[in-house]
Amino acid sequence: MCSRWNRCCCSDVLCTDLLGNIIVDNDPLTPAPTTFNFGDVVIPEGSCNLQQSFLAYGFDNCDGFINAINAVSASAVTIPPTIDPPTQVTVTPDGFGFYQIDVNWSVGQTTLSIFGADSSGNTANAPFGLRLIANVLDNTDPVVTILGNTQVSLADCQTSVTGVYTVQVDDLCDQGAVNWSNLVVNWGGATAVVNFTGNNYREFFVTFNAPGNYLFSASYTDAWGNVGFMDIIVQVVASSVNAPPIIYASPAQYVIPFCETSVFAIYGFTIVDDCAPIDISQVQFNGGGSGLPNLNGGGFYYTEAVGCAGLPCNAVYFEVAGNVTAGTFFPVISYLGIDASPAIQVNFAVPNVPPVSLACVGNVNTSLNDDCEVELSPAMFLNGSFGCLDAGDFVIQIDGVVTNSITSCGTYTYMITLAPGVVAPFSPCWGNLVVEDKRTLFLSCGRDTLECFEALEIGFPLVKFLRCAMVARM
Repeated sequence: MCSRWNRCCCSDVLCTDLLGNIIVDNDPLTPAPTTFNFGDVVIPEGSCNLQQSFLAYGFDNCDGFINAINAVSASAVTIPPTIDPPTQVTVTPDGFGFYQIDVNWSVGQTTLSIFGADSSGNTANAPFGLRLIANVLDNTDPVVTILGNTQVSLADCQTSVTGVYTVQVDDLCDQGAVNWSNLVVNWGGATAVVNFTGNNYREFFVTFNAPGNYLFSASYTDAWGNVGFMDIIVQVVASSVNAPPIIYASPAQYVIPFCETSVFAIYGFTIVDDCAPIDISQVQFNGGGSGLPNLNGGGFYYTEAVGCAGLPCNAVYFEVAGNVTAGTFFPVISYLGIDASPAIQVNFAVPNVPPVSLACVGNVNTSLNDDCEVELSPAMFLNGSFGCLDAGDFVIQIDGVVTNSITSCGTYTYMITLAPGVVAPFSPCWGNLVVEDKRTLFLSCGRDTLECFEALEIGFPLVKFLRCAMVARM
């Protein structure tokens, strides 16, 4: 038991700065405490951490200087836990009894615990260890960004227009703790409703009721009082003519998996009309020979309103689906006299197996199975790479007859050809096939019980069988 009066077999551990000034230790005969609080620590503006190094060494009253590699360890706990990354600490021994403790203090309050133990496991100031406490103040302004169009057109048929705007907050030193109650946004006379909130961004539907310039201002105050802000001007311009509908259809690429001839593809496009809801019955899609379907006002794989609670809507997203083949295609999308023809490129995947390279085995020897037959497969007769071919792509002939099995022993001539309609770099080939009965024989005794009216025979017949044919009666 270590105490001020009983120091036998106790361990004294000291922690100093790099100049040797003792900061904490567990020796009650020295003025240094076991816990030292640095208080509030101000770091340079724009920085989110502070790097410091300390030295630890110890003396075991029974064994002398402590110099085991793992004798000193350290851990850190940072509050609030949302700070990512929190304070990091490493301990590096020099092998001669000194241990360098490197600390990368994050913002927030961190308690650093240093544990030094002798060879018997006695830990200095157990269970708390020696402790350093620092409250590192966040001195970095958060970054606020407003994302969205700064030029908006108000069609002649419209009394208002709605756009999507996103306010993003990057609290650089405490990214995991965006407090949305500290975000203040002024929409400059427009009206806004929250559509979605992500980890560090919030999406709004913003409605403009008249032409003009709208000043958007957004500010965010973090937990330490640092303020970030951004202003943008959105110009809403009235249009004297109604714009025609717009079809947004981007080029697309698809890849056919190796050994396949087509791939299931989903293609999406959006139609927008400022002045009227989209009439789906007037939407036409021609797959252009790609394998995507030809549709006229219906049968779409998927439709969804864009910017509306549901259909009908002035903007609609469409999807069409089908099995596309290799090539370059230009499907045509039509709506109220407006056409779009995006490019669709369909490629084969890069081969990941060797090409077809097969040859017949000259002499094949096999045996009947327990069912007294041989099930034939191309792999029995062919050597080499099958590429994308499988058993169904071949025809097996035995002595000129197409078959997939043999039920008797003998010597046969086989021939392998491609199945009708299969195209591959393979020429018919043939060879010899020897079928034997190599299964283990078994013995079956005759009856050893006779009916009263049967003639009595002396001895019992013993019959010897192979698996698939009786050979002799003994």
